[in-house]
Amino acid sequence: MARYVTISSIAWGIAPGQAFEDGLQRATELLRLAAVARPDLIIFPELFLHHNLPIERWCEAGPLPNPVTEHFSALARECRVNLVIPIPTVVDGRCYNSAVVLDRMGEIVGKYDKVHPTIGEMRRGITPGAGPAVHALDFGRIAHSICYDLNFPHQAEALQMEEVDLICFHSMFTGGQLLNHWALMAGAYVISAYEEDSRLIDMTGLDLMSIGRRYEQFSLWKLHPIMTARLNFDRRLFHVDYNIADMEHEQSGINRLLTERAYQVTIDHNYPASVFALGALEGVTVPELCAEYGLQTRNAYFRQSAAIEAELRTKSTAHA
Repeated sequence: MARYVTISSIAWGIAPGQAFEDGLQRATELLRLAAVARPDLIIFPELFLHHNLPIERWCEAGPLPNPVTEHFSALARECRVNLVIPIPTVVDGRCYNSAVVLDRMGEIVGKYDKVHPTIGEMRRGITPGAGPAVHALDFGRIAHSICYDLNFPHQAEALQMEEVDLICFHSMFTGGQLLNHWALMAGAYVISAYEEDSRLIDMTGLDLMSIGRRYEQFSLWKLHPIMTARLNFDRRLFHVDYNIADMEHEQSGINRLLTERAYQVTIDHNYPASVFALGALEGVTVPELCAEYGLQTRNAYFRQSAAIEAELRTKSTAHA
C-alpha cells in the first residue's frame, strides 16, 4: 500500500571567503527551516561546508565521529530526521570525499566514499572509494553518487541488484540528462543537491521538480533554497515487455490489473523509454500485484535476461 516518504534537498553551499563557523550557522538555519515540513530525509550538496578550502585542507578532517558530525547528530535528534552530510573523512590516514549518513537518533549509519574523484582531487590526496554503498533507513533504502561519479553509469547499473528506493546525488554541477539516465538505470527516484540547480527525477527518467540559484525567482523573491517532495515508495519501474506487450496472452497483466483494480493504483508512462511506474494505493502492495497479475519489475526482467545470456554463452563455449 502507499508508503509516503518526504524528502528535502538544501541547495546551498558555503560562499568563497565565508568563515567556516558562519557557514555552519547558515547550514543549521536552513536545516531547521527544512525540518518544518517534517521530512524523513534531508540532504546537502557535495562538500557544502568545505569546497571553498584548498583540497589539501580537506585531508585535515578527523576520523568519524568528529566535531562536524557531532553537530549534525544533535540536529538530527532535535529535528527527528535522517541526514546525509557530504564532508571529507579520513580513515587510516587516507582522505575521502564522503557522504555521511545519520539516522534520526543522530547515529552514524555509514558513509559513501566518492568512487571516481576527479584527477585534480586524486593528485592532491583524495582516495577513490571502494564502490556503491546502500543504507537502509527507517523509510527505505538509499544509495549515493557524488559529482564526477555521475559520468560512470556502471554504478547506476550495479544498483539494479540492490533495489534501492532513492539515489542521493551530492554535487558541484547540475548533472543534466545523466541524472535522468541514472534514475532509469537503477529504477529509483533521484534527488540532487547542488546550490545552482537541485533536481528531483522520477524513476521513469522524467523530471519532477527543481530549485536553485540559476532561477531568477530566487534573486527576485528571496526564496529559501529548499526543495521538498512527498513520494510514494511503494512504487516500482516496469518494462513494457511481457507486462503490456505480451504476445503470448490475449490480455496482458497490466491491462487485467487496470480493468479490475485501477482505483487502487497509479501508473505513469515514459513511452519513448518503454517503461512505466506502477504505484500501490490503499489495500494492496506492488509485490502483491506482481504476484497476482504476473508482472515483473524492470530490474528483475534485466536480471533474468542477463542470466539467460550467461547460460547460452556457457553452452556455446562448451560446444566450441
